[in-house]
Amino acid sequence: MYKLKQNIGWTLVILLSIVPIILWVFTPKTEPVFTDISTLSASIGEISGLVWIVMFSLNFILATRLHFIEKLFNGLNNIYQKHSLLGQIGFILILFHPLFLIPKYASTFKGALSFLWISNSLARNLGILALMIMIILIILTLYLRPKYNIWKITHKFFGFALFLGALHAFLIPAYIMENPILKIYVLWFAILGIVAFLYRSILGNFLIKKSEYIVQDVKKLGDKTIEINLKEKNKKLNFVPGQFIFISFLQKWLSKEEHPFSILSSPDENILKIWVKVSGDYTKQLFNNLQKWAIANIEWPFWTFSYKNDGNKNQIWIAGGIWITPFVSFIKSIDPKLWYNIKLFYCLRNRNEAVYLDLFKQYEQNFDNKFQVISFYSQDKWHIDAEYICKQVENFKEYDYFICAQIKMITNLKQGLIQSNIKSENIHSEEFNF
Repeated sequence: MYKLKQNIGWTLVILLSIVPIILWVFTPKTEPVFTDISTLSASIGEISGLVWIVMFSLNFILATRLHFIEKLFNGLNNIYQKHSLLGQIGFILILFHPLFLIPKYASTFKGALSFLWISNSLARNLGILALMIMIILIILTLYLRPKYNIWKITHKFFGFALFLGALHAFLIPAYIMENPILKIYVLWFAILGIVAFLYRSILGNFLIKKSEYIVQDVKKLGDKTIEINLKEKNKKLNFVPGQFIFISFLQKWLSKEEHPFSILSSPDENILKIWVKVSGDYTKQLFNNLQKWAIANIEWPFWTFSYKNDGNKNQIWIAGGIWITPFVSFIKSIDPKLWYNIKLFYCLRNRNEAVYLDLFKQYEQNFDNKFQVISFYSQDKWHIDAEYICKQVENFKEYDYFICAQIKMITNLKQGLIQSNIKSENIHSEEFNF
């Protein structure tokens, strides 16, 4: 059932993306399309362009963070994984589009270069410009990797590329004009994609519902970590333990970037808490400059990573360093009378990083031996693996596993647990892979 939930959204995306191919095949043709290399290549080129418009539009729809879409993909992280994959596939498609048209429209190398360059045709120039924008942005994203705030600005030009590509498709002579259903289908998705882009990237500050909080306190927990305590200004945020929020702070000399952070608090607490560890320019700014009374704009919580979503009360929690945060919210929220049986593996580099360990030790006593903390220090024992965990837990196959850690650690643990005959539907993870 868990795998099925994960795949509903992705299956829907695939089905919607191949509809243009089906409609194109059944479009009446005025000339043969599969008789030789040039016509076959041109057909592939035209189809790839149509699929790109639909797929790229869907990518913008996925990026809206709308909660009904999050449910289709079983979490925002799954959405962003597919978002990245769709972007890569879309880039290949838009490259294929002109390259596969060359054999039909340019018989020489010089003609091919001319075909791919600016001409006196507005429709063709729009397509070339869309392609150039895509190439530049993909190179920036995958290889040059500018700072986050610069990357966010450049990323907005993807919407311009979709707009130009859609205009190109409807102005250039092609079979899309011969089939009204295909024309409407592609046009509809182009409009949806552009609207989604405007909603999230351009008009988000005005249209997206946010909750306003005030910084009550900033506590330094170590050389590189702080705990930020926030108090609602108007309406309290409703959330489930384990969820995370997107937050931006409004303060002089502080970037207005929006970043995701897990919630430390339980839903019953009056103060909303997050934990920040210095890992880049933005978190360094927060560590050094964030002050009391700063305004925090919070987008409502995301994700379904919660002990409550599973009927099995035998649970193993595995946290890697800073990723302990959702488990703090977990343990604060659980009623000891519900008889959960929980083992927490708190994985750290060394003892100096063991923030909140004392808190978990207190809960060990409250839970009458139904909650156990096992500290694992990689400085002493190298990296934790599934074999080590299974050796520490009697009847380890009877447990559900909740993992929040670095991507590589999650991947390795999942593989190891599956090899130890743990069912994949019994392994749950949260990965900030965006």
